[in-house]
Amino acid sequence: MNARRWLLLIGAIGALIAMVAWIGEIDLGIDESLQPPAQQQS
Repeated sequence: MNARRWLLLIGAIGALIAMVAWIGEIDLGIDESLQPPAQQQS
């Protein structure tokens, strides 16, 4: 593999990791926004 393919591979892996992290952060944000009202009432 030449350097150009390595850069493309690293970029693609980085993009996948960033997408997974972003989706995970959205899921956590939704969970946090749903839970506090229930905790405040009890």
